[in-house]
Amino acid sequence: MVGVVQQKNALPLAQLEKLGVYPPRDVTMEVWVGAVHAIARAMFPLLPADQQLEALGREVVRSFANGVVGRGVLMVGRLLGRRRTLMRMAEHFRTADSVMNVSAFEKTPQWVQIRFGASYGLDAHLLGVVREGVALLTPTEPCVIEGAPDGAGGFAINVTW
Repeated sequence: MVGVVQQKNALPLAQLEKLGVYPPRDVTMEVWVGAVHAIARAMFPLLPADQQLEALGREVVRSFANGVVGRGVLMVGRLLGRRRTLMRMAEHFRTADSVMNVSAFEKTPQWVQIRFGASYGLDAHLLGVVREGVALLTPTEPCVIEGAPDGAGGFAINVTW
């Protein structure tokens, strides 16, 4: 995420240092959540808070997808297809982030649920990540992506097509 901020010149490095996320290093979840909110406010000041977080999630995915590794990941995802790529989503989150407890369930052949054991108040951000990822993966195929608290302190995102 720090890379996105630097690419967009959304916050000076001194501000990222003050938030505790620059230079990149392991930080507590509390520090990370605060930084995500501050970065979302700085990058999308005209949007309401939830929309800021979703827009930041989408921007993080777009930024990744524009890089060499991201283009490769998208190509593999397109070859695998939407369902199989979504089913691997839990593994992708674990690779990128060792804190989130993520699982994916195939409810029907055209419905995958991605469940976050805890979302740390970043529900809209996670929804933005998944929405943009699916949009880039299958841009011409319609689908519905909805998220809601799961009642157990987590957050579930349902993707249906």
